[in-house]
Amino acid sequence: MFLILIMSLGNLHPQLKENYIIRELESSAAEERPKIALRLLRNLGDRVPMACVGLYGYGKLPPKEDFEDYAKYTNDFFKYISSIDFSPEDRKILEEQFIKKIDENEKKSRWLYTQYNPLSSKIPRLPHHQLPPYIYDWKKSILGEYYYGDLEDFSFTKKLLGKGGFSFVYLVLGPKGEKYALKIFHPSWKFPMERRAFSNEMIVNNVKEKQGMLSEFPKFSNIEAFSPKKHIFEKADEPWYLMDFINGKPAKRQLLGKGSVDNHLKKSVVKEYAEMLRFLHSRDFVFYDNNWGAMMINGNREFAFIDFDMITKVGEEPPVRCFSINYVSRNQLKKESEPTTKNIDLEGFAKMIDHLYVGKPLIDNTEEFRRFEEKREYTQERKQKLPKDLGNVVERVLTEPKCNINIDDFCSAIENIDA
Repeated sequence: MFLILIMSLGNLHPQLKENYIIRELESSAAEERPKIALRLLRNLGDRVPMACVGLYGYGKLPPKEDFEDYAKYTNDFFKYISSIDFSPEDRKILEEQFIKKIDENEKKSRWLYTQYNPLSSKIPRLPHHQLPPYIYDWKKSILGEYYYGDLEDFSFTKKLLGKGGFSFVYLVLGPKGEKYALKIFHPSWKFPMERRAFSNEMIVNNVKEKQGMLSEFPKFSNIEAFSPKKHIFEKADEPWYLMDFINGKPAKRQLLGKGSVDNHLKKSVVKEYAEMLRFLHSRDFVFYDNNWGAMMINGNREFAFIDFDMITKVGEEPPVRCFSINYVSRNQLKKESEPTTKNIDLEGFAKMIDHLYVGKPLIDNTEEFRRFEEKREYTQERKQKLPKDLGNVVERVLTEPKCNINIDDFCSAIENIDA
């Protein structure tokens, strides 16, 4: 094996002769090389040649030609290391080290590409999550049988369907041109750095766990796929899930934007939202992150729910504490988290209804929330703008902390709306 390595070295990338790891291996006895290679790969970290981030860290990725040269260097390095006669156990460790390095490098490359091509630029909105094809080709050539398809299996469009504190939603096309909504979770500013990746994974895992239950309610957008498991790590750097594309507009834009909303649409939208909550409550779940932005409405006034990340089992805690300040409940704003109750949804929904009919939110910031909680008063001026029976339900929920109202009471009041 030693002679083979000496002969093959001349056929590899000429700069490999200066590589620290290869120099160490060349000077060692053949029988010691497996042990030395494992030690070097574990301990020398960035000395393992990967893509171009270390060499071209000036705010942009290199041109394709330069990258191809560096990719050959990297491929030849792996080819050299792989020619060592490892035991099956050691080879498994070696492969883990290679794949770990590839994942780490891809993450750095994504960050670098994002810095060079920010989302505000006029180019297609790809850089946050997708790199040039030649980088993926390189990754696939390195991983071989261990390669798992990822975002490159879809074609991104210029259409950004939505964005929030945790994620962006892109319109993507499948292999046959079919449309999907791809929700990608980015490192959120809402949490300290060490918690960000963990929070994103918690959210995606929460949806994955609820997938069967969600499929029982036809108004929830169908989930088609989740980010695949890494070969080594269960955590994905940027976890995502793929949903059916809903052709329509966000309900928030139609209901709370400029212009009047007819009473028939108001009744329809509160009825649909109430039915969604009734479905969840009948199974001891809550929606938790209540807001009009969770709904879509198409031209035929058909509804769908596209944001169900925080659905939580009653008595448990959500994947993260997330809410809209306009519709937050007492339970959600407490410093110490408490087991989830259905009252979270009832308070949130009551404030959503009030906002819809009054035209401005009851609460706009944490200071207004504090003042409202001190008095627990719902003015007649606001109440009179709601349908009578629905106004009575909203008033009781907002002013009586321990009232016995449930989602069925909302549904009954909505049926009595004259629209």
